Amino acid sequence: IKSLPNVHRVFLDSIHIGMETKAMTDKGMRMGPILIKGRNKEECENTIDQIKGLLEINVETSEGMQGIIW
Repeated sequence: IKSLPNVHRVFLDSIHIGMETKAMTDKGMRMGPILIKGRNKEECENTIDQIKGLLEINVETSEGMQGIIW
């Protein structure tokens, strides 16, 4: 992900497979933000699609396993 052209910064070092987290109560609890840039909205959306193709995160909720909210 770090090597994608429009990715500015990646904060995934503290995340690992099988990691358990607590329920989010505020924005400050977000884990692993990825900062991107682009010349326009379409370029940013393309970068997000590339990241989604490389990174899979599933969350166990009261309704079962679900993907994250992008």
